Amino acid sequence: MKKIISVFALFTIVFALVSCTKEKPSEYTPNKAQLITVENAENIYNQLPEEIKKEIDFDYENINIDKVVLKEEMGNILDKTYINKEVLRLNFIIRNKNIQPNNRIAFATIEDFKYIGDGYVD
Repeated sequence: MKKIISVFALFTIVFALVSCTKEKPSEYTPNKAQLITVENAENIYNQLPEEIKKEIDFDYENINIDKVVLKEEMGNILDKTYINKEVLRLNFIIRNKNIQPNNRIAFATIEDFKYIGDGYVD
């Protein structure tokens, strides 16, 4: 009887340990600070066309930044050499909260944070 209880307890412990291990997700998404600093985000903001800059409320905390593979249909792309390459997408919130959509998208290079176009918004 002790053998059966020992085997059952061992099985339960092994099962608990195996099921509780946290696997690393297959796609790692770096946080904003790992992608771009405040200074680099401001540098991209300063490269934007004036009409877009006037609309944007530049607040680093409210900018969504991620990496995307740039497609031609994603917006007004000024530098076509970055089509099908990984770039930064910065999603800025605009000042006027009553206008929908209330964001503007800019694309920039990962290497030197050069503004390469703006994105379409829904």
